[in-house]
Amino acid sequence: PKEVLTAVELAIYKNEIDKSLAQTEEEYRKTLDSLHDMVNVVDRDMNIVLVNHSFSEMAEKLGFGSSLVGQNLFDAFPFLTEEVKSEYLQILETGKDVKTEDTVSLDGREFFTETHKFPIMKGSEVSRVVTIVKDVTERKKIEKQLVESEEKFRLLYERIPLPYQSLDI
Repeated sequence: PKEVLTAVELAIYKNEIDKSLAQTEEEYRKTLDSLHDMVNVVDRDMNIVLVNHSFSEMAEKLGFGSSLVGQNLFDAFPFLTEEVKSEYLQILETGKDVKTEDTVSLDGREFFTETHKFPIMKGSEVSRVVTIVKDVTERKKIEKQLVESEEKFRLLYERIPLPYQSLDI
């Protein structure tokens, strides 16, 4: 009687906690998937434990597949350099963030990225590394065009034999 009531109460309480946990997990997943930046999480062995929708989409578009969870990051993306691997090892060792700007060449296409890697701590030890990758290819192309345009007009201005004045109307 009293033990049965306690067991039923515990079962109801456990069910409520499970529902709450599932709802929280779903909210975090939706939040992560709503980001336009590509996000992945690797464990200490460099195995992918989590990716968001943008990351999966990019990987599939580039021909690396979308079933990435469980794969080793460097097996899944063989173009990643030893320098990138050392950045991950540095984070695992020091627990400090790493921010980089990278250029990646794949199948004759060039991509520019800004990457922020940071640790997830478990106690005093790094247990995982989160990587956020922002594709800045379009911005870099525009910056390059702007520099080329400025250079072109600077040379033109320097070579004009007549005085030149620009008016904003």
